[in-house]
Amino acid sequence: MKFLRLIRIENIIMVILTQLLMSKAVIAPILRINELEQSTPFIAILLLILGTALISMGGYVINDYFDTRIDEINKPGKVVVGKTISRHKAMQFHQFLTISGVICGLYVAWQTRSFTIAALFVFIPGLLWFYSSTYKRQFFIGNLIVATITACVPFIIAITEGQFLRLAYGDIVVRSGVIADIYKWVGFFAIFAFTLTILREMVKDLEDEKGDRELECRTVPIVFGAQWTKVVVTLFTVALIVAINYVIFGLRLFVNYPLLQNFLLYGVCAPLVFFIMMLFRSNSAKEYALSQSILKFIMIIGVLFSVAFAYSV
Repeated sequence: MKFLRLIRIENIIMVILTQLLMSKAVIAPILRINELEQSTPFIAILLLILGTALISMGGYVINDYFDTRIDEINKPGKVVVGKTISRHKAMQFHQFLTISGVICGLYVAWQTRSFTIAALFVFIPGLLWFYSSTYKRQFFIGNLIVATITACVPFIIAITEGQFLRLAYGDIVVRSGVIADIYKWVGFFAIFAFTLTILREMVKDLEDEKGDRELECRTVPIVFGAQWTKVVVTLFTVALIVAINYVIFGLRLFVNYPLLQNFLLYGVCAPLVFFIMMLFRSNSAKEYALSQSILKFIMIIGVLFSVAFAYSV
């Protein structure tokens, strides 16, 4: 059980679900509308998802490796590295997971002849290392790194499909605008994931402020204070709500799809308003953890929007 906690199994399941739904519930319907078949072989999708999951697991392990002292203050009953698993074993485990994930990604990059995919699978593990060892203790940059990596989870599926389509159909598929449509729709999910992760990371910093302060970290709550951090989080949340409503009512992107409109309004926007209310009532680590849980729920709903998308189009 503690091993599953170490690799954040619930987050890994979310990563797998996100990439699978991007492939089958977003990209596949777009291609079907354009009378095209998916060009990405099943083995490539499988390796891409496996590689992303393994690198994510390795990132969680190395994060706990460097965060042992902070976790002993914030979550003494949940520390795994140094107790259930030795630090040496944790480092070996991180290396095995990360190298295995990179190999999976590089194989897909070789299949697609894509330097971009190869660079992502080499660059992201290094970024996770430096995030865990250094950047997460610096003002806002750690939040930005985690959000960017999270946004890459859905988007790398789009990049891969785009590369396989180019290999299968040549430049004609680029001129048709199909790849641009794939990037646009998956890009919406990536931006949503980026914004939600920024919010979650700042709320997590509020929850972990005690331990972070002991180790002289410079997180947003430590620099700005808890109340101003809540204001910053609220501004980000309001911006997200406004952006969603602009897409619905300004761009009228879903004018012919009432299911998608209602999904966004009642499944995403309404819980975001509730999150703001809960955040300003929160003053303890336990209450901030509850606010985080609301954001996790909204993230799940946002990913499941892809199922509504597939059903509607």
